[in-house]
Amino acid sequence: MTGRQAGTAVVAIMFLLAAGPAFAKPKSSPPEERAKAVAFSRELEAQPMGEEAAAKRAWLIAWWQKVPDLTVTLCDLLGPMPKDDHPFFGEVLTQSMFTMGAFIIEHPEASKDKVAVQTAGMQGALKVYETFAKAMPEGRLPFLDDLLKKRDAGALETYMHDAVAKGCS
Repeated sequence: MTGRQAGTAVVAIMFLLAAGPAFAKPKSSPPEERAKAVAFSRELEAQPMGEEAAAKRAWLIAWWQKVPDLTVTLCDLLGPMPKDDHPFFGEVLTQSMFTMGAFIIEHPEASKDKVAVQTAGMQGALKVYETFAKAMPEGRLPFLDDLLKKRDAGALETYMHDAVAKGCS
């Protein structure tokens, strides 16, 4: 991802988060679209560099802009924002949102649990980060590397309780 693509991803996310009630939306999202959103999110976690990854991200961004009955809150949890020319941070950031959305769809009873939702998003983001960082080690980010260590040590959930309290105000 070029700096321009990363900037575009961030702008798309900001637009998505601000889309709110300004758009006329149907009352509920169709179950088949929800299933597609979950499937695409999981596929992107597993193969973030796959042949269809860009098209799936574009579909998910467009879908989350129009979905009427689901909301994803993007908190400041992925560390310091890297430079505009970072090769893949945009994908990591969007995956966080996509995975949170999939979690909310799969676990509607937990949709109000900020820590659970944000932790799910972080798990998805870290999977994508790990894949990209192996392919492009020049794009490694110390903050996310530290979160990988916490995840691997079983300490990510504990960390997320404090991080969500601070980063989701």
